[in-house]
Amino acid sequence: MNILEETLKEHSKTQRNLIIDYVNGQNEIFSEVMTLFMGNEYRVTQRLSWVVSGCIEKWTYLADDYLPQMIKKLLEPNLHDAYKRNTIRALLYVKIPEELHGELAEACFRFLGNLNEAVAIKFFAMQMLEKLVKIYPELKEELVMHLEEQMPYESSAFKSKGEKILKNLKK
Repeated sequence: MNILEETLKEHSKTQRNLIIDYVNGQNEIFSEVMTLFMGNEYRVTQRLSWVVSGCIEKWTYLADDYLPQMIKKLLEPNLHDAYKRNTIRALLYVKIPEELHGELAEACFRFLGNLNEAVAIKFFAMQMLEKLVKIYPELKEELVMHLEEQMPYESSAFKSKGEKILKNLKK
């Protein structure tokens, strides 16, 4: 399969699943996907972000070699929303090495604090930060502040998830 051709053919769940099935947990094929995904071609990154998320959710070990790159890229300006959303969602499934926690927390707080950020990105960022607070309780106050500040102005999905996280943090 030519992954680039298949990626550009169409953006659909069927096409996503076709590529995920082709990867089938194989590091060599996933490496091809990641090379394209980490590139700078907007449409390719957008479409493959869904594939990468699906692959990592299914075979978490595939992320191991790419975690530093993926997290570092989250700190870059002007990223496509699909990259941010699907990368953070994928990272929720894997064990993040301790040395990457700081950059990941920084990226997630940046997304959560950006009033113009898409709700789905904030949704996954707050989930990741909730996980990190369990390891670093000193982040709790900042997360609570961000959530309480934004709750009145956000969508019902954000409010619902935010309330659950706040409740968990106050236990």
